[in-house]
Amino acid sequence: FDLLPELSQPDFPLSITAVAGTQANKVAANSIIVFRMSNMHSVKPVEDDEEEEEEKEEEKPVMRMAGIRHSGCVNRVRYSCIGPTPVVAAWAESGTVSVFNLAPLLERLDLPGKEKEVVRDDCSPLQTFAGHRTEGFAVDWSPVSSGTLATGDCAGGIHVWRPGSGGTWAVSEKSFASHTASVEDVRWSPNEANVLVSC
Repeated sequence: FDLLPELSQPDFPLSITAVAGTQANKVAANSIIVFRMSNMHSVKPVEDDEEEEEEKEEEKPVMRMAGIRHSGCVNRVRYSCIGPTPVVAAWAESGTVSVFNLAPLLERLDLPGKEKEVVRDDCSPLQTFAGHRTEGFAVDWSPVSSGTLATGDCAGGIHVWRPGSGGTWAVSEKSFASHTASVEDVRWSPNEANVLVSC
């Protein structure tokens, strides 16, 4: 999972918004899910001789979820906001990486409805890249160069996605080949646009 920090509230009552991917046995049962846990209050310690108080209705936590169907298991997700558009990059066990617009899911979290209801919509990705040799887990958005993404696979390849025109990305055709084994993780420098570390 990955947090959406600008949509979270660090003071009580807490509110956390995050995105996650599922790994269900049935390929068609998988989703990318955006969820919000809100109205979370601090836990009051109960002494041994005290009776536990009934939780007040206005202090009960609330959880809302919205999802989009995903073909196959999701290995890892990473969130970013590109301009006003919230997006998630999702690694699939099939060896593809897709980028989805999360705006419709975030809007759904604010609609009235049943708290425990999960709606899964069909949604086409903004872009899918199938150029990795195998599946992977390494994915990171650059904090310095908006929209720039790096993805690494279990065969040692790393590809860099750079924003192109019309909401698409230009993905490096040739991968960085310095790894002799699986790329477990990648991280962009917090202050250098062209510095990336991998392990």
